[in-house]
Amino acid sequence: MIHNQASCPLVSSHPRLHDGCYLSRTRDTRAETVCGDRRDGEPLELDSVCGASLSILPAGGARTPVSVYRYPVERRRPVTNTQRFAFALGMLLLVTTGASQAHAQKASCAERTCDRWSIKTSTVGDRLAVEQAETLDELMAFRAPDHATDPGAKAAYQAKRLPGVVGSHGEHEGSIVRVEGFLRLMQHDSGDSDYHLQLSPTWNSNADSTDVIVEVPDPDLLPAGKLKTRAATMRTWLDSLAEKGRVSSGAGNLLGRKTWVYVEGQVFFDHHHYPNCASRGKQQRHAATCWEIHPITAIGFADKAHMPNQ
Repeated sequence: MIHNQASCPLVSSHPRLHDGCYLSRTRDTRAETVCGDRRDGEPLELDSVCGASLSILPAGGARTPVSVYRYPVERRRPVTNTQRFAFALGMLLLVTTGASQAHAQKASCAERTCDRWSIKTSTVGDRLAVEQAETLDELMAFRAPDHATDPGAKAAYQAKRLPGVVGSHGEHEGSIVRVEGFLRLMQHDSGDSDYHLQLSPTWNSNADSTDVIVEVPDPDLLPAGKLKTRAATMRTWLDSLAEKGRVSSGAGNLLGRKTWVYVEGQVFFDHHHYPNCASRGKQQRHAATCWEIHPITAIGFADKAHMPNQ
């Protein structure tokens, strides 16, 4: 046991620590037990400030101490209501500041009047079912929609879809299509927080204007619903393909291995960049068209039997 030479009251017993040593407890001081070459730290409590000298005695109460230690007494002061309030206020400010910073980093494009934001983050009637399967080459061949070149059209169609049939199968802006291609690049866009992806019908080509841009919105910026749930799942899957386990927000991730995927989603016309469509793209890979799939509603590995031999 531990014998308190300053006669401070012992208030409780501690179970045996090591062969040959026992420990008792007092208040507001610290000691450590030593049994041969074994040592343990143990808080002790004293009813009053004693400045105790603590002797560690072998089991059986022999009076020859194994070791003697002297420690300064730590006086405990009660926590006041003012201190409790200050701590709670500090924690609240910390949480609030963190939430504000996170919101600022993911400020909604609706709040910042990003181009055609309501169209990019929705489908007609919340539809998700594919209406037409086609090749990337067919999508690249879509003509510009009606009124795309009209004066004032960019402002007039900020919150509504451009009219007119644009593809050989009756596609129009808002159609839900499925395409397959090589996933060549992924980038987390710091502007609108989309996952920006680029697909190509070929793997070997590094020539200009060969890609189609497809985008996954940030689920934190979408209203509750199936698209929000799918966006979160798709972004997690894309992160798993990235080199460091997360899609880069810098120049983007160029994929170094052949990754043949399918993409489903809404046909969307990037009116903001029209007619300078080839100015878009990352890492010297440029877009072949202003048509995109935006938002994506599904993505995954496609059947490699459909992949061209390259």
